[in-house]
Amino acid sequence: MSEIFRYNFFGVVHPERTNVNISSLAFKFIQPNEIIEADIVSTIICSQISASVRSMTKIENVFSLKNYIEDIIRLEVDVLGYTNGCGYNIEII
Repeated sequence: MSEIFRYNFFGVVHPERTNVNISSLAFKFIQPNEIIEADIVSTIICSQISASVRSMTKIENVFSLKNYIEDIIRLEVDVLGYTNGCGYNIEII
């Protein structure tokens, strides 16, 4: 039986008073150089960001994974901001 590695990231959309909500979005993260394949699910509720990563292999460079997730979520929030005529920023920890 193979082990499943889980990584969780949390963050916030600034300004928080805007109350940003984006339903769950699922992504597939594939990095052939390092033989990494992972499933990512992100949700934003009341400007609170949650991203969950499941991988069959251990991800050695978690900081690169965080940057990738931040880029994806920033794209989601930028599209929402463009359609609403607002400017948002995100912070992932």
